[in-house]
Amino acid sequence: MHADTDHPAPLHRRSRWRTAEGAALTWREWISFPVACWQWVLLKTLGHRVERPWIPPSATRALAAHLPPDSHVLEIGSGFSTLWLSRRCARLLSIEADQGWFEHLRGTLAARGLTHVDLQFRWVGTEMSDFSQIPDHSLDLCVVDGGPRCACAQAAVPKLKPGGWLYLDNSDTNPDAKAFLRQLAAEGKCTLTAYRGFPPACLYVSEGLVAVFPS
Repeated sequence: MHADTDHPAPLHRRSRWRTAEGAALTWREWISFPVACWQWVLLKTLGHRVERPWIPPSATRALAAHLPPDSHVLEIGSGFSTLWLSRRCARLLSIEADQGWFEHLRGTLAARGLTHVDLQFRWVGTEMSDFSQIPDHSLDLCVVDGGPRCACAQAAVPKLKPGGWLYLDNSDTNPDAKAFLRQLAAEGKCTLTAYRGFPPACLYVSEGLVAVFPS
């Protein structure tokens, strides 16, 4: 198994206006920039954080359109996406490696009565990519936004239902995980769509990759 790269390249070594791999945005993808700027101002001045996935907005729209209300979702790397997903699915298993954020999010989920969310604290890479407790072909969506991303993507694929989706965030800075999904696509096992833009309150370009598996 190849080592995975989980953190975006430092911004001083890349252009904030392109992906880490140098891909430029289309004019439609630039539409997210003014919104991200305003969200950044609110964050810096008022501490306001948007309760949306901090991923390219076009990816958020695609996920929202895909998820049926009775969907079962796995998320590796918890965040505001956890709260957003909890409003759109029947069951959510979310795995987080940062204990401080885990405790904060656990309190928020309890205060809101979101009992259909199973939030788990795992910080060891092999534990974060161990989905043996999840039945095969049971998930509508897997979001890979943390942990050893290539290992997580590999372990998640058998858990997806026919027609299931896998979303790999920061695909431009995780070459091994991206290469794994591209190989599946080359073998005809899924189709890939890249989503690029400015995540909420982020003044740099990010990329996410959606793999759709055949029904």
